[in-house]
Amino acid sequence: MPDPDYALEGEQKPEQLSEYWDDFKEPFVIPRLSDEKLREFVNDYVSGRIFTLDQVRDKGLAMSVFMPLIFDPFSRYNPETLKNVGTIYQYMHEALPRSINGMPCFLSFNILHSKDWERALKAADAEIARRSSIELPPDE
Repeated sequence: MPDPDYALEGEQKPEQLSEYWDDFKEPFVIPRLSDEKLREFVNDYVSGRIFTLDQVRDKGLAMSVFMPLIFDPFSRYNPETLKNVGTIYQYMHEALPRSINGMPCFLSFNILHSKDWERALKAADAEIARRSSIELPPDE
């Protein structure tokens, strides 16, 4: 069996070749949401109509919740461009009639750009604070 650290003079080692090969993989392009669509996302997220990867308590169950992840859909893309993945999510009405450990299961998912996810989390925190401070009129 050849030594994996062995390379002839001027040749690249196997691990260097795999890194080099990643450069030829296609970039993963995630479209950004408009402000209007991001507001809609935040409202649905805060209202519990969206389930995100961040809500999966045990990350080992991510493939059971978002089932298409079983097929490693990101393997054909350049790993450098995958850093733009903010979160994976799906609307609750798309959930299957079964659940795993109380978490929904989906046969599809959406991807949110990392910059949109950062903005959404800040807006969600502000919206949760606003909703918790609703003033009720006195009882008559």
